[in-house]
Amino acid sequence: IAPGGTGKSALMVAAALSLASGRELLGKTVWGGPKRVWLWNLEDDRDELARQIIACSQHHGLSEQDYAGRLFVNDAKSPLCTATKGREGLTIHEPVNAALVAEIHARKIDVLIIDPFVSSHRAEENDNGQINAIAERWANIARETNCSIILVHHSRKLGGQQVDAEAARGASALGNASRSVIVLNRMEKPEATRFGVSDEDRRRYIRVSNDKTNRAPAGEADWYRLIPVRLANGGPEGGDSVGV
Repeated sequence: IAPGGTGKSALMVAAALSLASGRELLGKTVWGGPKRVWLWNLEDDRDELARQIIACSQHHGLSEQDYAGRLFVNDAKSPLCTATKGREGLTIHEPVNAALVAEIHARKIDVLIIDPFVSSHRAEENDNGQINAIAERWANIARETNCSIILVHHSRKLGGQQVDAEAARGASALGNASRSVIVLNRMEKPEATRFGVSDEDRRRYIRVSNDKTNRAPAGEADWYRLIPVRLANGGPEGGDSVGV
């Protein structure tokens, strides 16, 4: 869960590359070696996703061979709708879910990332019953395929307050049904002062923490810095600048 523009999609690209390569790009051990990762971004087109992946790979010193055959990517031109609200209530689209299960099995996917969750359904976002039914269906897919599923979600407007597990936009059922809830927050002014970070630079720093730790001890938060990476796609004048 994070506000818009915090860097959650950049974090998911880095996580996907870390998992697919087996490299500790984010300071986290990839247990059991490289994983097979399916990143489905429902907001960005293929060119934008390519820029993000290439920039992240460039910054962390990865080549395509480091994750070849283990990273699968879908963009916004591949729509996904697992449920719809109609006159008779919520309809869970079982053919879509069955196709997801079949594809996860066929590709032997270990981790599926859906970014963002709100674009994967057409249900009433504020209806706890509908969102709970959708979340439970995702949980069933995870159990059936032995696959970790990450649902990237926006926070509601908080007026400058910090994001926690209760800050998800819409119904609270999504967080309640989740095994863990990771929240992203920008560095606040008192934190910047304590760490010696300038006020101009502090918005590049994000704190990532697990605000719901079912069946696991609570861990300390991690700090990450968003930096611009210049791509070599612009000739002598320079290429695109992409946040990593």
